[in-house]
Amino acid sequence: MTFNYASEKRKFDKAWEKMARTYAEAGMTQEAIQEIYEYDWDVFKAARIEALHTQEFAIPESTEEDMSECESPLFERFQNCLSSRYDTLGNHSRFWWIAELENPCLTIGIPLLTDEDKEILTLYVIEGYTEHEIAQRMGTYQVKVCRRLQRIFNYFK
Repeated sequence: MTFNYASEKRKFDKAWEKMARTYAEAGMTQEAIQEIYEYDWDVFKAARIEALHTQEFAIPESTEEDMSECESPLFERFQNCLSSRYDTLGNHSRFWWIAELENPCLTIGIPLLTDEDKEILTLYVIEGYTEHEIAQRMGTYQVKVCRRLQRIFNYFK
């Protein structure tokens, strides 16, 4: 967040000259106008302090290459804390995430799904594939994958 003090102060003063005239024409006392000014000045100072002490935290959306090009000092400093990976090489099954569910409705219902439904859910929810990509991967049509996902989601409503 950037804050050009001189420019912002000029804008503030100009706006306040107009406001003070409007308040005076409306019949407000100078004391009341001064109180409003002091409040607005405190808000202006708070905005400046926030702008000075706030760093941009833009995180790239997708790939490892994007991560290396990130110029945010905060992201570079806390990258290890903020990122995670699923262990795909461990000795667990493809549907390891089912064992980690805590919602009683899901812990009862999802194990009852067919392996193909579990695979579609894994691809869609855990791995982030689109319906079209899942259809290509499974050798079927996107419409069928969409209907299957709707049926699964409706099952848990």
